[in-house]
Amino acid sequence: MSSVLLENSVLNGLLSRLPAESVERLRPGLEPVGLEYRQSLYAANDRIGHVWFVESGLVSLITQMEDGGAVEVGLVGREGLAGLTALLGTAVATTGAIVQIPGRALRVEITLIRELMEEDAALRAAVSRYARRMFVQLSQLAACNRLHSVDERLARWLLMSRDRILSDDLALTQEFLSIMLGVRRAGVTVAVNALGRAGLVRNARRRICIVDPRGLEEIACECYGVIRQAFGDHE
Repeated sequence: MSSVLLENSVLNGLLSRLPAESVERLRPGLEPVGLEYRQSLYAANDRIGHVWFVESGLVSLITQMEDGGAVEVGLVGREGLAGLTALLGTAVATTGAIVQIPGRALRVEITLIRELMEEDAALRAAVSRYARRMFVQLSQLAACNRLHSVDERLARWLLMSRDRILSDDLALTQEFLSIMLGVRRAGVTVAVNALGRAGLVRNARRRICIVDPRGLEEIACECYGVIRQAFGDHE
């Protein structure tokens, strides 16, 4: 698989804003990899061996309960990376990371990128800035999952996903959406159908197409605006 980075056109937002010399230091260690639907990059309590700079697709950060229940606590798209905790002092994952929409990424070994961060102030600053933004996202979603309705959360999730994959066409199933939102599949079906009747989305097998993003913003909870503002230009 060819790498967009190796063709000198960087798709990952975090990497694209690094100085050229920082990218050159990283380049030899970046391995292009595919991201397959439902692929587990790592599970909670695993030792993280790599960081994934997402170029396309969508990765969900998942908290799993002992009874088998699960809920999404974060989203990673082309604006950032999966495996952040390994760059913040611990290689042990606090959440799982599962590919929700297929795509590709540039993978780098933890030991290498840690060494480069020690030497490269620009890379350290970029990772730190992204970490602050992710902290806002994770904190806001924790409150959102507790306080807001399924309809509000679904609209927020669809808009966040759209921002991160730069597409109105989302390849996903309602079954997976129920895991992401932490609700029963029947509840997701009702919410998706309601958005469809309002002319905001078009629902097909394994796909949801956003028809009216502005209309979705009117339904989405305040969390979407807070997270969008924190990420600014979606770096």
